[in-house]
This record gives sequence, structure tokens and C-alpha cells, in this order.
Amino acid sequence: MAIDPSIPLQASAGGAQNPLAMLSAAMQLRGANLNQSALNQQIQANQAASAAYQQATDPTTGQIDYNKLTALLANSPAAYNLPQIQAQIAQQKNAQLESQSKQFELARKQVNWLKGGLGSLLNNPGVSGADVMKLAAGGIAQGFLTPEQAAEELRSMPSDPQQLQGWLRNLYVQSLDSDAQLQAIQPQFQTIDTGSAIGLVNTNPLAGGQQVGQVAASFQKGLSPETATTPTEIFNPQTGAPELVTRAQFAGMAGGAPSGRYPGTPGINPIGGGVQAAPGIGQTAGAEVAARGAAERFNNLASDAGNVRNTVQGYDAALGALENLGRSGPAVDKTMLISSTLESLGLPSDKDANANWQSLNKYLQNAGASAAAQAGYGGTDAGRAVFGEGQPSAKSMNPEALREAIQYVKAQNLGVLAKQGAAQRFIDQNGGDYTKYSQFETRWNKTYNPDAMFYMSLPPEQQTGYIKGLSADKRKKLAESIQKMDMLGAF
Repeated sequence: MAIDPSIPLQASAGGAQNPLAMLSAAMQLRGANLNQSALNQQIQANQAASAAYQQATDPTTGQIDYNKLTALLANSPAAYNLPQIQAQIAQQKNAQLESQSKQFELARKQVNWLKGGLGSLLNNPGVSGADVMKLAAGGIAQGFLTPEQAAEELRSMPSDPQQLQGWLRNLYVQSLDSDAQLQAIQPQFQTIDTGSAIGLVNTNPLAGGQQVGQVAASFQKGLSPETATTPTEIFNPQTGAPELVTRAQFAGMAGGAPSGRYPGTPGINPIGGGVQAAPGIGQTAGAEVAARGAAERFNNLASDAGNVRNTVQGYDAALGALENLGRSGPAVDKTMLISSTLESLGLPSDKDANANWQSLNKYLQNAGASAAAQAGYGGTDAGRAVFGEGQPSAKSMNPEALREAIQYVKAQNLGVLAKQGAAQRFIDQNGGDYTKYSQFETRWNKTYNPDAMFYMSLPPEQQTGYIKGLSADKRKKLAESIQKMDMLGAF
């Protein structure tokens, strides 16, 4: 039978596939290959990164050289992950910097606390081992010391009071940086003009080998050759007429010393050619004594001004402790005594309040001791007790009264600094003549008003409240006092 070509064949030659299906299958295969390639590349990058970290890490310290690490990564298959790794490095560096910053801040707070605490103890002439123990306990409570650190330091604390002062000084110096250490132990000299000589006196208690107040060197005053040969007119009691002598001859006759022209007069060895000045000697000697006294009082004022800064710092610290505590008075004293006892027994207590209460009393005690010494009451316990009756007391005053009392005594100490500054300007305006200090003293004593000094030392917001509490007459007098003191150079 012949095949009819018009009839389509029904047999299949294996079945033709859909082109879209074939393309999809090819793309899936290509995707799988790409994924496998990416996975292999990631594995190689991780292996290269691991090798780079290994080469950039110091095997002895464990520190990573990030510059070297970046170079190794950039020249290896790990460059595939370089942006991601750099971001991780940046995070690590930021975390490290933040950690270092926190450690530095803690160290700074520790040093400031240590310097403040040791400075307070050094200003206490009667410091004891118990005071040091309280300071250490406060440091532990505030997180500045660990119990192990405190025990390590206290283990070397001497029991002898004199040795204790030296031990505290060494700790204080160790808390400073190298430059400050050198400055702290160097003698600081103040010049003292005694009239006949210029003395250098050490004022730094930390200076080795130099006691405070000890004269380190003395320079005798004398005349220059030109001045010594300058003619000077004096009175000759033998002739009743003026005569000319040299300055050197006249200086030798001070105090009634005889000259070579009048033998037999008691006194020092005669100076040839000189004559005794009769009428002016007593007056000259008196003026010299007065001038010497004025110069000595000026030097004493400068010394007092230097000491007063520690007192002012003590009162500022007391105000800060009072602000933190927020309470004072007899009832608080009893409460704090009970709380401190509980703390010492390891029982629950208000540790922060205990620390602030102890700090407040310690600052007031140290500032009061410094002020007593300046006022001449620091020689004995009885003297300090008498002086302390009029000083601020956290145990007997409520917070407002205590704050005002601290600010008032602080202001009077600032008055010493104001007086010293005004006196120096007055002397400078008078050609550096320290004999003029008596004139300044007279004007200062007539002008100084303690209430004006108190008002000027207050913060602006407290000044406003203080003025509101005054009558119109008192306001006027206060303004006049401030103006007069300002004209004298107090502010």
C-alpha cells in the first residue's frame, strides 16, 4: 500500500523540547556554577584573610599591625572582603579607643582624688594613721581604689607621726607627672628684706633638705663704689656747722659711731676723716627702723597671702561636700555617727553620705587649722580650740547657716589676697618704695569692709538675694564701701 503523503506522520523523533524550558535550565546551571564560584572565592578570601591576620599579629604581644594587615589583604584574594574587613577594623579601633578613654578618665579621677586627699592630710599638722585609713576607706567606697590596692599602700605606712608626714609627701609627689614632680620638690624662695640684708627663705614644705622658713642664703646690703664716694652734707657738733663727708663715712657713723676726728668716743672702730652727725642721727635711725618695719610687714603680708590660698581651697572643698550631702546640724551628726558605725561593721548604710560627711568635717577642720595658724592660734591644741569656737561647724549649724558661715570666712581670707594685690600695686605706683607700705596700711584699715568683701565673693545669683535682704541705708553704705575698696585696688 502506497504511503499517502497528505497524512501527517504520528511518530516522534525523540520529542522536541520547549526553547524557553531549555533556556531556563541553562540559566539554572549557570547560576549554580556562579554560586559555587562565589563560594570558592569566599573560602579563598577567608583563608587569605586568616593568613594576613597571622602575619600582621605580633606573636609576643598579640598586637595587630593594622597598616600591615591592610596591605596584605589588598594584595591577596582577601581583597574580595576588604571593605567588610576594614569596617570591622574600624569598629575594633573605636572600641579600643573608647576603652582607653574610659581607662584614662578613671585614672585622671583617681589622680585628682589622690592629690586632693593627700593635700588635705598634708595640711593637717596633727595627721594620724587613722586619718589615712579614713581616706583609703573613702577611696574604696568611691571606686577609686580596690581593697587590694589600699592594703598594698597601707602596708608600708609608718606608725611614727614624723615619718608619716614624709611618707605622705612621697605619695603626693608620686601622684604628679614628671614635670610637676620636679617642681613640687624644688625649693620655692621668698625674699625677706631685713634692712641690712636680703634673705632667701624656702616656702615649699616638700623641698628636700630645706625647712619652711629656713634662710637658704643671705646677701648683705652695701654701697656701690660710685655711691660710697658721693659727698654728703652732715652736721658737725663740735663746730656747729655743716660739713661734707663721703657716703661710706656717713654709713659708718650710723647709730652714733665715732669718727677718726673725735677719738675716745665709745663705739666701733673709727673711720678716718668722718664726723659724727648730731641732730639727724636719732631721726635717721628712727626712720630706718620704721622703714624696716614696713618692709617686714609687707613681706609678712605676702607670706600670709601665699598660705591663705590653701585655706580658701579648703573652704571651697567644704562647700562642695556640703552641696553633695545637703544636710548638717546636731541631728545629722548623730545620724552619720550611727551610719558610720554600721558601715565599719559591714552592715547596710548610706556610704555616699558617710563619705561626704567625713569629707565636709575634714575640709572644715583643715581650713580652720590653716586659718588658726595664720591668726597666731596654731601653736597649741588649746589655741586652735579657742579659735575654732568662731569657725563654721557642720555639727552645730544647719545647711543654710553653715553655707553662709563658710562663704563669710572664705571671703575674709580672700580679703588677705586682695590686700596683698592692692599693696603691691600701691608700692609699684610709688616707684617700688616699700617704706610707703605704712601709708597703704593706714588707708586700707580705714577702707576695708568685711561685708563688702563677703558680697563681692558671692556668685551673682546670691548677690541678688543678699541685696534684697538689706535696707536702703545699708545698701547705700555697702555700695560706698565697695567703691572705696575698688579705688584702693581691692577688686
